[in-house]
Amino acid sequence: MKTTKWLLCVGALSMLTTAVVGCGGSSGDDDDDVMMTDHATADAKMASKYVMSNINIPDKSSENDQLGFDLDNDSRHSIDNKLGSIIQLIAANAGSTSVDLQSQVDMQVTMGKIILLGSYKSTAFVTEANTVFQMYLGTDADADPTNNLGGNGMFTIDPAGPQDAKFYGGSAAGVFKSTEPASATIKLALVEGDPVSIKIIAAKIQASPTATGVTNAKLGGGITKTELMTNVLPAVFSLITKQIMDDPNGSGSMAIKQLFDTNKDGTITQTEFEMSNTIQTVLSPDVDLLKADGTVGKDGVKESVSLGVGFTAVKGTF
Repeated sequence: MKTTKWLLCVGALSMLTTAVVGCGGSSGDDDDDVMMTDHATADAKMASKYVMSNINIPDKSSENDQLGFDLDNDSRHSIDNKLGSIIQLIAANAGSTSVDLQSQVDMQVTMGKIILLGSYKSTAFVTEANTVFQMYLGTDADADPTNNLGGNGMFTIDPAGPQDAKFYGGSAAGVFKSTEPASATIKLALVEGDPVSIKIIAAKIQASPTATGVTNAKLGGGITKTELMTNVLPAVFSLITKQIMDDPNGSGSMAIKQLFDTNKDGTITQTEFEMSNTIQTVLSPDVDLLKADGTVGKDGVKESVSLGVGFTAVKGTF
């Protein structure tokens, strides 16, 4: 179990969660059918509100393309989802063939440690222009996670989270596609500790929303190298250091040492951790999503690591 929990920790680092860059064919999300969105019209519509009941990480190679997008619209129009490839690489390098990362994420959602809220403003849910899907970080209004995912959960919006994570677009045949890049913040499960909030840039959403829930949804975007180094790596290093101190000879600790103790002296320094092949793979950007001034666009320099995750949601009140 501790091996599994640690792998989730590093997998979550990559996620948000290989030397193989995500690639593949069409995912059905090409932008040939982009509809111009009137923000004021979209914002004025009635909102259906949700809480995410499942977050699907691409821990199987078949899910890389399924959950990814062509984020950078490059000449190959390949699907960008380095997250999945990194998770699979880490699991393989740790010598495990039965690591169930997905169950750990599921547990964090069920326990209320990860609460992601959403709203969809629409009048038809079938074919419609000028709609918007918004995401929030949430907290449990009654501190009882057992009633969160049955369709009657009560939540509050976390004031420390972003209030402007809006995905404008339109729907056709019941499928919503955002048509403008957005920024969003999601939480990642780092073993049993508090999840880490991570900002995603140039993000896209595709989903099938109704008045009572969301199915067939996926969220894709990029995490900048700066975000990974300043927000994620220190948290991961603290967690693996603590695990080794608590259980130095356990299977999880031994797997950590195999990956990061490069001089084999039994201790992992922060330099060894950050300069390891695994972390350097994580930090190697695969998509160009920002201009030199930090605005969304392309300048020919890859600065972000791509990710794609799936989700479903049930009705929630907030």
